[in-house]
Amino acid sequence: MAVPHVSGAAILLKSVHQSWSPAAIKSALMTTADIVDNSGNGIQDEQLDAAKAYKLGAGHINVSMAMDPGLVYELNEGQYAAHVCSTLGEAALHAISRNDSWRCSELPTVHLSNLNYPSITVALQPTGFTVEERHTFPRAEPETYTAKVVMPPEVRVAVDPSTLMFTYTGEEASYQIWVSSSSNSPVQGAVYQGTIEWSSSDHMVRSPMIAVVGLAISQPSTAWKLD
Repeated sequence: MAVPHVSGAAILLKSVHQSWSPAAIKSALMTTADIVDNSGNGIQDEQLDAAKAYKLGAGHINVSMAMDPGLVYELNEGQYAAHVCSTLGEAALHAISRNDSWRCSELPTVHLSNLNYPSITVALQPTGFTVEERHTFPRAEPETYTAKVVMPPEVRVAVDPSTLMFTYTGEEASYQIWVSSSSNSPVQGAVYQGTIEWSSSDHMVRSPMIAVVGLAISQPSTAWKLD
């Protein structure tokens, strides 16, 4: 039942923001979602336990908040194509896009960890791991945002810069997230969940963040073919 609800919410957003891309609409729905229920308590899973990261997702969609998210994570066709090339190769790109004119040699390398997506998953290791993200400003009035990190003590996170200033519609700003384990020997397979929030005087954009010990770093694949 989540599919028709989210689809309807996406149609509502598109009717108000006709120039928004599918990525912008998805970003708005995810980064403004509620992470508590109607009673203000944490969201539960089907066993009535506290929902873990992979069951919670971004939370419960809040359409009224998504109508004016403040910032969005934007992705264009070229960035998706570069990601497919980096992970699956050119044959997969042609099969998925149905466009034989794309050439992976003409596209940059974009692995999953650096795909400009509203949620963030990183490998947790003592030496640290860096992710770069970009925000796009869809509003007309200038606005300044400040970062806040909510993560368990086992995870160190630094955001640079920690303040982003936007002055015109469509302006983009990048930031880097450096993540490392606070232990020299983190527990293999452990999953830590939290959020990175960007807040202004009028808006708050929240990205779910998961740090996984032992998560494999994606590498360019060997040739991929259809059978």
